[in-house]
Amino acid sequence: MSAQWQYAGSYNNLSNTAANKKGSIHDDGPARKLGFKGAFVPGSVVGACAMASIMSRFGTGWFDGGWYDLNFVSPVYTSDEVAATGHEVEASTMECSVVDKVGRLCCAGQAGLGTEIPWSRGPGDESIFPRAKVGTEFNEMTFSIEPLDVQPLLDASCETAEVWQKYIHPEHLMPIALRICDFELTPFEGVRPPGMWAQHALVQYKPLPFGKYRMSEHLAEKGVSGRTNFMNFQFHLFDESGEEVAVGRHKCKLIRDE
Repeated sequence: MSAQWQYAGSYNNLSNTAANKKGSIHDDGPARKLGFKGAFVPGSVVGACAMASIMSRFGTGWFDGGWYDLNFVSPVYTSDEVAATGHEVEASTMECSVVDKVGRLCCAGQAGLGTEIPWSRGPGDESIFPRAKVGTEFNEMTFSIEPLDVQPLLDASCETAEVWQKYIHPEHLMPIALRICDFELTPFEGVRPPGMWAQHALVQYKPLPFGKYRMSEHLAEKGVSGRTNFMNFQFHLFDESGEEVAVGRHKCKLIRDE
């Protein structure tokens, strides 16, 4: 591959697949109360948009051992036209992003080949959310994923690559992981809801064909970032044989009461 490899996707309007989740950041009213223009497009949709550059760079070889770490740095609204971009860092790593037409950075991250975990393993600040204990485990979930389950994500992110008719898009795992979280076990304190998903990170060990899977999850980290406090949740995905096929994290941040 050329050392000058770059990617620039087409500009599209992304869809808000969580618009019916009243009281969430994907609902106009709560988002505006926090000072935003309106409801956010979900991080999984923005992440699926970013994934186009990763697949352009590494192809399906990424499925046999690949990772990404995506940070959602500013909201994407349905009125925004955004595109995925990417450029090479080294032979096996790249930077990837989602930007709007005026150059506003919405999502910034890195991706690459290999199975090294791309995040810190530290528990963070235990004084944040004192009743939410790092290590708290949630109930496991067993589920099946079929092409029709993933299609709304593909449509919302304007993703048409045929590979996603054969394999599960990794960003489809993030809303499943969110459903497993039991916030009664990890209560938010000292912040103003709703929460905003700030980061998606994942390591995939092998291809994910459609079928039956099991997911476990726990609270892995807490901390402070700017005017927000955050929790970072870690999940592990197992196939029907019991083999671990992916591990990921999704970070929730909330504006701090001050």
